[in-house]
Amino acid sequence: MSVYRSINASDNRCVNLYPELIETKDGKDVGVLMGCPGTTRRLTLATTPVRGLIATPTIMYAVAGNKFYSVTTGWVATERGTLNGATGRVSMAYNGTQIMIVDGADGYTYTVSTTTFAEITDVDFPAAGGDTVVFLDTYFIINVVGTGRFMISAANDGTAWDALDFKTAEGAPDNLVAVATNHRQLYTFGANSTEVWINTGDSDFPFERVGN
Repeated sequence: MSVYRSINASDNRCVNLYPELIETKDGKDVGVLMGCPGTTRRLTLATTPVRGLIATPTIMYAVAGNKFYSVTTGWVATERGTLNGATGRVSMAYNGTQIMIVDGADGYTYTVSTTTFAEITDVDFPAAGGDTVVFLDTYFIINVVGTGRFMISAANDGTAWDALDFKTAEGAPDNLVAVATNHRQLYTFGANSTEVWINTGDSDFPFERVGN
């Protein structure tokens, strides 16, 4: 949908259309309304709203309301677990055997082979959980809510955490709000700054900030 900021220019509302300028200026028209791709309803989950989705090679997973679902390629949804909260965005990551979910308050894992969904109960997992989670080089990585820290899990195990397995983004005094990965690099996003980290293989802590 596109709406002009001033009704003096146009008071029309474009539904499933967006305006695009004709830059060549060869014709009489200065722009055109382009159609947006349509969508097809494939599935309606029993709970709402949909708070997050993640796709694996064979199954898609969804968090809707306070429920965690698996969805087959035939669009059959099966409830797999229950979260403590029912609102707000969730973040999910997949390591080939586990799905890890965080919602800014708690953390959960789902083991694909056993269809086991469980809250992370390791005492070293941060009490406030993480806003976002990614998977990189065998580790689940979260930002620790309300701090400048990020933490890593044990190798290939989102249920196991060590209180000392963290680093702090110190380039600026802002708290981290998200982590992301790109080309095997870890991006840590603060409220006002961004830092890039790489896996150096150090035995004490594998990730170091990129100096340049």
